[in-house]
Amino acid sequence: MRKNRIFGKAVLGVLLLFSCIGNVRAQEERAGGFFSLRSQSPIQQLRVGIQHHPPWTVPEGRWAIHFQYTWKNMWLYEENLFRVDGEVHEWVLRGAYGITDRLEVMAEIPVRYLTGGILDGLIEGFHDTFGYVQAGREKFPRDQFAVDIYVPQTGTRINLGASEAGWQLGNLVFSATYAITRSRKQKFRAVLTGNIKFPTATTQHLFGSQNIDLGLSLGTGYSWSPLHIYYNAGFLYYGDKEIMGIELRQWHLSMLLAFEFRKKGSRHSWIFQGLVESGVAVDYDEFAKRTSEILLGYKHYYSSGWTFGIGILENIFYYDNSPDVALHLELTRLF
Repeated sequence: MRKNRIFGKAVLGVLLLFSCIGNVRAQEERAGGFFSLRSQSPIQQLRVGIQHHPPWTVPEGRWAIHFQYTWKNMWLYEENLFRVDGEVHEWVLRGAYGITDRLEVMAEIPVRYLTGGILDGLIEGFHDTFGYVQAGREKFPRDQFAVDIYVPQTGTRINLGASEAGWQLGNLVFSATYAITRSRKQKFRAVLTGNIKFPTATTQHLFGSQNIDLGLSLGTGYSWSPLHIYYNAGFLYYGDKEIMGIELRQWHLSMLLAFEFRKKGSRHSWIFQGLVESGVAVDYDEFAKRTSEILLGYKHYYSSGWTFGIGILENIFYYDNSPDVALHLELTRLF
């Protein structure tokens, strides 16, 4: 019943936000650029990562809404140490407002559904077809939700199963973004973004630490139409020193590089981006190593003002600690 109430409140919040901003008239601006998607690595999911911001802000007095859905399969296994197995459906609602032409404020909240999923057979078949190793998948039944952690340094053991799956409310994040360059007509653009995370999540075992965390990032972009290049870099400070018995690094670095191909006036945009994050743990196998993710995506810009985006993440190049596979969908509109 508690999980149903949490989900009901989240849905009500979405409806209230739409009712507040639905009557604000639309404008000609387009939500272009890379996909503003946090790391989907099962390792990075232990905490809230940097939300990299495109190099522009919402104009003064205007609203922007962003709704995204990500379906990811997680698999991480090291014998006698850890197993992270399952699928996550995540919905994120993000609202931003332009206080001035240079200053934007944003708030977002995720809602997640954890499950054993349905993709294990498809993934194993794909791996067999193309000669990829199964990385231990074949040792366990398919379509389970399980998080098993053993930390030799402390003797800590964590075992989460089907009873811990289901609906979860994520952590609330606020941010403020300042446009260092003002005009979107400039070839070079840059913004500075500060983030603060509050521990509103319904569980302390997964998806976010239980203290207030702070982040700062610089987002830049340069255009040689039809090619647009984006480079973002940032760092975070986490209040927590450990989670599930794993000693964590409190300072964290993140870098994003993206390429967008979009002709002037076109409604179509093709995007290729990579995200690199520093390791989460001080000394715990794969958790201490940096993670690398690749995304290939497409955006379509409608005359109504909506932007639709779809992206695919796969770990062909970085098998050990990136998401096994993930589908990302998003809708954005500026009012």
